[in-house]
Amino acid sequence: MVDRALIKKIGIKIGLLIFVTLIILFLIMEYFYLVYDIGFLLYYFLIVFFWIFLAFYKYKQIKKGIDFLSGIALGSFSTIIGVFSFVLFFYFYCSAINHEFLHDLHLRVPEPVTNIATSIVPVVIMIIGIFAGGIFSFVLALFEKNDKI
Repeated sequence: MVDRALIKKIGIKIGLLIFVTLIILFLIMEYFYLVYDIGFLLYYFLIVFFWIFLAFYKYKQIKKGIDFLSGIALGSFSTIIGVFSFVLFFYFYCSAINHEFLHDLHLRVPEPVTNIATSIVPVVIMIIGIFAGGIFSFVLALFEKNDKI
Protein backbone atom coordinates (compact mmCIF):
# COMPACT_ATOMS: atom_id res chain seq x y z
CA MET A 1 0.00 0.00 0.00
CA VAL A 2 1.37 3.37 -1.03
CA ASP A 3 1.62 5.86 1.84
CA ARG A 4 1.43 9.14 -0.06
CA ALA A 5 1.97 11.39 2.95
CA LEU A 6 5.17 9.60 3.95
CA ILE A 7 6.41 9.52 0.36
CA LYS A 8 5.77 13.25 0.08
CA LYS A 9 7.50 13.98 3.40
CA ILE A 10 10.61 11.91 2.68
CA GLY A 11 10.60 12.83 -1.02
CA ILE A 12 10.70 16.56 -0.36
CA LYS A 13 13.54 16.21 2.16
CA ILE A 14 15.60 13.94 -0.08
CA GLY A 15 14.80 16.05 -3.15
CA LEU A 16 16.12 19.15 -1.41
CA LEU A 17 19.24 17.25 -0.34
CA ILE A 18 19.76 16.17 -3.96
CA PHE A 19 19.36 19.81 -5.01
CA VAL A 20 21.85 21.15 -2.44
CA THR A 21 24.38 18.40 -3.15
CA LEU A 22 24.20 18.98 -6.91
CA ILE A 23 24.69 22.73 -6.42
CA ILE A 24 27.74 22.13 -4.22
CA LEU A 25 29.16 19.67 -6.76
CA PHE A 26 28.51 22.06 -9.63
CA LEU A 27 30.11 25.05 -7.89
CA ILE A 28 33.18 23.05 -6.84
CA MET A 29 33.63 21.63 -10.32
CA GLU A 30 33.03 25.04 -11.89
CA TYR A 31 35.65 26.58 -9.62
CA PHE A 32 38.24 24.01 -10.73
CA TYR A 33 37.06 24.08 -14.39
CA LEU A 34 36.06 20.41 -14.20
CA VAL A 35 32.40 20.91 -15.03
CA TYR A 36 33.17 20.47 -18.72
CA ASP A 37 34.47 16.95 -18.05
CA ILE A 38 32.30 13.85 -18.41
CA GLY A 39 33.17 13.05 -14.80
CA PHE A 40 30.57 15.62 -13.76
CA LEU A 41 27.88 13.36 -15.21
CA LEU A 42 29.22 10.38 -13.29
CA TYR A 43 29.14 12.30 -10.00
CA TYR A 44 25.66 13.53 -10.92
CA PHE A 45 24.46 9.92 -11.23
CA LEU A 46 26.21 8.86 -8.03
CA ILE A 47 24.63 11.67 -6.05
CA VAL A 48 21.15 10.87 -7.33
CA PHE A 49 21.64 7.15 -6.64
CA PHE A 50 23.00 7.76 -3.12
CA TRP A 51 20.09 9.96 -2.08
CA ILE A 52 17.48 7.63 -3.58
CA PHE A 53 19.08 4.75 -1.69
CA LEU A 54 18.92 6.83 1.49
CA ALA A 55 15.25 7.63 0.81
CA PHE A 56 14.53 3.90 0.56
CA TYR A 57 16.40 3.33 3.82
CA LYS A 58 14.47 6.07 5.66
CA TYR A 59 11.14 4.75 4.36
CA LYS A 60 12.03 1.22 5.44
CA GLN A 61 12.94 2.45 8.92
CA ILE A 62 9.53 4.02 9.38
CA LYS A 63 7.32 1.46 7.60
CA LYS A 64 9.43 -1.69 8.22
CA GLY A 65 9.63 -2.37 4.51
CA ILE A 66 8.81 -0.86 1.15
CA ASP A 67 6.70 -2.27 -1.63
CA PHE A 68 7.46 -1.95 -5.33
CA LEU A 69 5.11 0.92 -6.20
CA SER A 70 6.03 2.90 -3.10
CA GLY A 71 9.71 2.53 -3.98
CA ILE A 72 9.25 3.77 -7.52
CA ALA A 73 7.04 6.64 -6.35
CA LEU A 74 9.47 7.67 -3.61
CA GLY A 75 12.56 7.57 -5.81
CA SER A 76 10.91 9.29 -8.75
CA PHE A 77 9.34 12.02 -6.60
CA SER A 78 12.65 12.72 -4.84
CA THR A 79 14.50 12.83 -8.15
CA ILE A 80 12.00 15.14 -9.81
CA ILE A 81 12.15 17.63 -6.95
CA GLY A 82 15.96 17.58 -6.73
CA VAL A 83 16.75 17.62 -10.44
CA PHE A 84 14.09 20.17 -11.38
CA SER A 85 15.31 22.51 -8.63
CA PHE A 86 18.90 22.07 -9.79
CA VAL A 87 17.94 22.82 -13.40
CA LEU A 88 16.23 26.02 -12.27
CA PHE A 89 19.40 26.98 -10.41
CA PHE A 90 21.51 26.06 -13.45
CA TYR A 91 19.33 28.16 -15.75
CA PHE A 92 19.51 31.10 -13.34
CA TYR A 93 23.28 30.66 -13.03
CA CYS A 94 23.74 30.66 -16.80
CA SER A 95 21.38 33.54 -17.50
CA ALA A 96 22.12 35.89 -14.59
CA ILE A 97 25.54 35.07 -13.12
CA ASN A 98 27.78 33.55 -15.79
CA HIS A 99 26.49 34.41 -19.25
CA GLU A 100 29.43 32.79 -21.03
CA PHE A 101 29.16 29.38 -19.37
CA LEU A 102 26.82 27.87 -21.96
CA HIS A 103 28.91 29.31 -24.78
CA ASP A 104 32.07 27.78 -23.27
CA LEU A 105 30.25 24.49 -22.82
CA HIS A 106 29.07 24.64 -26.41
CA LEU A 107 32.67 25.10 -27.64
CA ARG A 108 33.89 22.04 -25.72
CA VAL A 109 31.35 19.47 -26.91
CA PRO A 110 32.07 17.07 -29.78
CA GLU A 111 31.35 18.18 -33.34
CA PRO A 112 28.01 16.38 -33.95
CA VAL A 113 26.51 17.90 -30.82
CA THR A 114 27.41 21.51 -31.67
CA ASN A 115 24.29 21.86 -33.79
CA ILE A 116 22.13 21.62 -30.67
CA ALA A 117 21.05 24.99 -29.34
CA THR A 118 22.71 25.98 -26.08
CA SER A 119 19.36 26.99 -24.60
CA ILE A 120 18.23 23.36 -24.34
CA VAL A 121 21.18 22.28 -22.19
CA PRO A 122 19.16 22.68 -18.94
CA VAL A 123 16.36 20.60 -20.46
CA VAL A 124 18.84 17.86 -21.40
CA ILE A 125 20.26 17.91 -17.86
CA MET A 126 16.74 17.55 -16.47
CA ILE A 127 15.82 14.69 -18.79
CA ILE A 128 19.03 12.80 -18.01
CA GLY A 129 18.60 13.28 -14.26
CA ILE A 130 14.95 12.28 -14.12
CA PHE A 131 15.53 9.29 -16.39
CA ALA A 132 18.48 8.14 -14.25
CA GLY A 133 16.49 8.62 -11.05
CA GLY A 134 13.61 6.61 -12.48
CA ILE A 135 15.91 3.76 -13.45
CA PHE A 136 17.64 3.81 -10.06
CA SER A 137 14.25 3.77 -8.32
CA PHE A 138 13.09 0.87 -10.46
CA VAL A 139 16.24 -1.16 -9.79
CA LEU A 140 16.18 -0.49 -6.05
CA ALA A 141 12.46 -1.32 -5.92
CA LEU A 142 13.16 -4.60 -7.72
CA PHE A 143 15.91 -5.48 -5.26
CA GLU A 144 13.64 -4.56 -2.36
CA LYS A 145 10.88 -6.70 -3.80
CA ASN A 146 13.29 -9.62 -3.66
CA ASP A 147 14.51 -8.59 -0.17
CA LYS A 148 18.06 -7.96 -1.32
CA ILE A 149 18.55 -4.51 0.22
